[in-house]
Amino acid sequence: LQLVSYMYAGFKKIAPDQDIGVDLSDEYNMALKLFGSKDIQ
Repeated sequence: LQLVSYMYAGFKKIAPDQDIGVDLSDEYNMALKLFGSKDIQ
C-alpha cells in the first residue's frame, strides 16, 4: 500500500491526468490539505 501511495503521488506530480488504476484522490487531497495546514507542527 505504501508503494502504491508513492506511485500515485508521483504520477500526480509528473502526469496528473494519467489513470494508474487506483483511485486515491480523496486521500491525496486530504494529504495536500494537511501539508498546507498551519495546525501541523
